[in-house]
Amino acid sequence: MPFSLSLILSTIRAAKDVVLNRRIQEKRKILLEELSSADASMLYAITEDELLACIYQFDIAAMKGAAVYKLRLMARVLRGQVEAGPLVADEFFSNSEMIASLRQEEIKLVATLHRVWNENSGVADFSERMTQTMISVYGELVPKVFASIDAMNSVAVAVQRTGLIVYTGILTSGDVPENLVMLRTTARMVEFAQLARIETLGIEW
Repeated sequence: MPFSLSLILSTIRAAKDVVLNRRIQEKRKILLEELSSADASMLYAITEDELLACIYQFDIAAMKGAAVYKLRLMARVLRGQVEAGPLVADEFFSNSEMIASLRQEEIKLVATLHRVWNENSGVADFSERMTQTMISVYGELVPKVFASIDAMNSVAVAVQRTGLIVYTGILTSGDVPENLVMLRTTARMVEFAQLARIETLGIEW
């Protein structure tokens, strides 16, 4: 006797629910790991509705199959917001949506730029600091992550949509590779990097 369409559909829905629930439970371990290491006194100050809304947003990303490194970043951002207080779900939504939009090579560029910019904090002249930063970023990422300067430049331009970095022109003087872009970190980058500790994410390079 052939299966009815309704039976087939109900079987598919049941299988989907099993897969999605398993995926959520597995990925929630990442969230719990981050939150369990947060300042306990801050956890007690969380508004339940705000936290549930944030967890639901995290679960949606997990259900959609977001990569582990993206979920780790989301979990770190949530922990950072909890510790900074007060937890506002709308701010987490904004950050999590931005993270979901980032490709791995974009995160590598952002993390490297942030780290090297801080490493050059002792350079007093702003333009010189930017130049040294970009030369170092180029040396680290080309060709290890990006095949060419042009490939890195195109990704840098794309990342501007997040508001984390700003493109300010092309470096053309001194000991600089031809056509290397000049990038500047933003206030949003500083805030995001502090929340997510992005430079310690540990993506395999």
